[in-house]
Amino acid sequence: MFVAAIVAYFALPKPPARYQASEFNALIPEPGDDFSDYVAESRTRIRRALRTYYFNEEDAPFRGLYSLDEVARMRAPFEHQPASNCESSANTERIGILMLHGLSDSPYLLKPLANNLAFRFPCALIRGLLTPGHGTVPGDLLNTNYDEWRDLLDFGVTSFDGAVDRLLVLGYSNGSTLILDYLNRYPEQEAIDQLILLSPGLAPAYAQSWSAPFLKWVIPWVNENDDEDAVKYESFPTHAASEFYLLTNRVRGDTEQQIDLPALLFLSAADTTVSAQSALDYYCQWMDNGDSKMFLFGRSQDTAILPGCDSVETIPEPDPTYANGRYLGYSHVALTVPATDPHYGLDAAYPACLAYFENRERYEQCMTDDASAVYGENSLRNEQGLVNGKLLRRSTFNPQFDRVVDEIACFVGGDC
Repeated sequence: MFVAAIVAYFALPKPPARYQASEFNALIPEPGDDFSDYVAESRTRIRRALRTYYFNEEDAPFRGLYSLDEVARMRAPFEHQPASNCESSANTERIGILMLHGLSDSPYLLKPLANNLAFRFPCALIRGLLTPGHGTVPGDLLNTNYDEWRDLLDFGVTSFDGAVDRLLVLGYSNGSTLILDYLNRYPEQEAIDQLILLSPGLAPAYAQSWSAPFLKWVIPWVNENDDEDAVKYESFPTHAASEFYLLTNRVRGDTEQQIDLPALLFLSAADTTVSAQSALDYYCQWMDNGDSKMFLFGRSQDTAILPGCDSVETIPEPDPTYANGRYLGYSHVALTVPATDPHYGLDAAYPACLAYFENRERYEQCMTDDASAVYGENSLRNEQGLVNGKLLRRSTFNPQFDRVVDEIACFVGGDC
């Protein structure tokens, strides 16, 4: 029996190489390291990982037919330096904005915001981080823990020391969680002046998420997909889900006093990745301080979300005529990207159709046939996997993106 089991084990097909940790995992700089060096080294690591695991057999392995250099740039951390004429203006306030992306994705999802804010505030110093485990291969998330994510955020915050007069930190999803955790770890901190949180992760949306710390030893992967998205992973290890669950528990458990920093939050009421109700409850209990505001995308009466405080404003779905009625609602991944984005925008290079991955015919139709698909959160699908007879692409762009930029700009500029 024992010998037979050993033979059977070695007879199993080997998992793809990208399901193992690589030698190119994202860099955690040392305190005081130069940020531009961090960006350059990160891009080098990403490029080497892509060449080793994806571009070794194909010239364009991702949907969108991107080159190796294009994908490396899309995934890499970034920096917008102040315009050259800013140094001659002694009265210009030096503003810093630090951005931190979500779990399994990359800085690409925040680059549209960074580009727009760099245009609105040409004298701002804007930086985007790449958290360990990301940007290379999904296997690098197997050995990454939230202590390493914390270390990177600490580096990002201290990288602004002496360079700015006011620092805003902007986090998306797990990035928001890490920022709130930072405030719990350093309750007397004075480095951060304002918070901007998008799709904040205060708890996973799945009721079974508590089991992830145990299941990771038995079921190592939540999803094993083809990883055709150029900018984020589509295969997701249970270990990463476990780290996110433990981190969110810690943030909620460690928060013991009102967060008095001005904060601006954006949340989809229909979010199926993080618990919108948990985010709303946390905001109303700990962050509703008179200088803060949350925008709730989608009509809360269409979900189980209960409004919690007066500083929450609802932004309804777009006019029914928008995109010929094909945009039905905001998903977790929709808020930070405009409809014009060449990768995630309306009928752009990469539609999000993973809900149909096991049905290859439907999956390919969803990916390629624009006329047969509508956009919204996955929860809109009926038992047949359709919405009003149409296939559903998870919405990866925001028709109200300009509204998000305007709200952030007036928050940063102080003229709301």
